[in-house]
Amino acid sequence: MPHPAQPTPPGALTVRCVCTGSARCVLLGLTLCALAARPARAADDAKGAAGPQSSADSSSGWLPLPVLYYTPETSIAGGALLMHYFHDSPDPRGRGSNLQLVGVYTAHSQAIGNLSGDLYLLDDAYHAAFLLIASDYPDLFWGIGNKTPDANKESFTARTAAAIVTLQRRVGASVYVGVRGYVAARDIRDTSPGLLLSGSVVGAGGGRISGLGPALTLDTRDNVYAPLRGSYLDASYQAFGTAFGSQYTFGRYVIDAREYVPIVRSHVLAIQAYGTFIAYSPPFLEEALIGGPFTMRGYYQGRYRDHQMVEAQAEYRFPVVWRFGAVVFAAAGEVAHSVSDFNLTGTHFAVGAGIRFAAVPKERINIRFDVGYAEGAVSPYLYIGEAF
Repeated sequence: MPHPAQPTPPGALTVRCVCTGSARCVLLGLTLCALAARPARAADDAKGAAGPQSSADSSSGWLPLPVLYYTPETSIAGGALLMHYFHDSPDPRGRGSNLQLVGVYTAHSQAIGNLSGDLYLLDDAYHAAFLLIASDYPDLFWGIGNKTPDANKESFTARTAAAIVTLQRRVGASVYVGVRGYVAARDIRDTSPGLLLSGSVVGAGGGRISGLGPALTLDTRDNVYAPLRGSYLDASYQAFGTAFGSQYTFGRYVIDAREYVPIVRSHVLAIQAYGTFIAYSPPFLEEALIGGPFTMRGYYQGRYRDHQMVEAQAEYRFPVVWRFGAVVFAAAGEVAHSVSDFNLTGTHFAVGAGIRFAAVPKERINIRFDVGYAEGAVSPYLYIGEAF
């Protein structure tokens, strides 16, 4: 699931889960878990994977299920998820909608709860998405910059309540435009001796942020879980300041661009470029981050952070035998205080490989086990759904 410090904008990625543990959970709960893995458009996915659905296939219902996953940031994490999925449009080519309620507790004593929704309304003319999150999250901090040493590592706990809301209107077959708002209130505590206690880090005492700005989404992927072809673009800007009730003043541009290139049969080259560009003085938990289970796999999420961040990754996906597949991936990224500070000598690199199992072949929903390698560290990730 998304890092509670920087909740992922709804409509892009929110909850991801893995249903494991008992054989019964795997056999009976796997399909349900996979369908809840993202705020996805289930009917649209099936359409892209196996042709248009009939109206009779567009069902609705409630799904309770367990959640289990692993990342270096959380270790083993478990909990429960309740999902309501439905289809608003009578058009069989319309997009599906869902609501999700999730509660998770991790082996690192991190408690996370969220309520999210991804809604396509009035024959898909409008898109409304939201993510409400509350967390009590012990985490690590190495300072701000692209070359912070390992010796800087210190611990803290962030207690967060946050919300992201996106409202968009369709202006083309695959294009939605609108606004995205973000509010968060944080209390920082249990801080170990170091930079955060020195008073030199903006936001070390917590506080409130709130911002608003435009958001554009273009999506021509044939499937949102594991595309074989198509493009995806999400671009947004948010201004944070006293006019919106924020204690901190800054602006943030975010762009996420992806391309899926079919090679032969089910072989696919997936490419992503991601950038965050911040002006003025954000609190440290709103700085651009490197690392995590979706980009720069192999780095702890937040190992490097600063005002600006650019990263790119490529992943080659190919079938192996039966429902099994494999991937190899490589990524490069860098953070900087200003755009002019970016340089090739400061680039961080990560490489890795993974195994895929097609849990729901018709929907192209995969269980993934990835191992990322970066700066001498090996990091495993167990999730349902591709990294991007």
